[in-house]
Amino acid sequence: MRRRTSFVVAALAATAVVALCVGAVGVSLTNSDPGEGQGPADTSRIPTDLVWRWVVHCMQPHGDTSSAVPINYSLGADGALTVEFGWADDHGNVTIDPRMAAATKECIEEKTVEASPVGRSPTQAERLVLYDWTLERQQPCLAERGMNALIPPRADFLDEQTAPWYLLNEYASSQQERGIGLDFDTLLRARLACPPIPAYLAAQGVGW
Repeated sequence: MRRRTSFVVAALAATAVVALCVGAVGVSLTNSDPGEGQGPADTSRIPTDLVWRWVVHCMQPHGDTSSAVPINYSLGADGALTVEFGWADDHGNVTIDPRMAAATKECIEEKTVEASPVGRSPTQAERLVLYDWTLERQQPCLAERGMNALIPPRADFLDEQTAPWYLLNEYASSQQERGIGLDFDTLLRARLACPPIPAYLAAQGVGW
């Protein structure tokens, strides 16, 4: 059985990537590195919040051959990723483009997606925890890797329509606006070393 997800949901954590796709085609907050003392990160699997960027990465060599954009993706029980591409008109009618799916299939299948609980929006109290976590843990961790991402105002973390704790997406988007490309595996290693939310919240399905 496959779990199907709309890319509209994923875009909440990577708003700038939407434009890229269309245009191109009791808790302790510590400073310890979660990867400290462990072996090399497994870059064959990606978190769900990087699925969009992985798809964009796989589309780039084919961006001049189709104007199709990612519409939906589905995950198999083993994390295998399948993506639908197409177009939507002003009335919301979708036309599927199988050519882009075929062109990107080999690349997309190079990685699988980590299993995760069904996502939910955090409570206001959890959003305050996320702000502290971002300030005290995530931003310094990314900065140690040369990725100096700005933290949005605290009020943005309390806005239930936003998910500003995905600093890596914001950093990658700001670099692309400056014409600086980032290798996907570089982003993935930083994401695995510097998670955007505490593990206990992720285990409860907190995300978007």
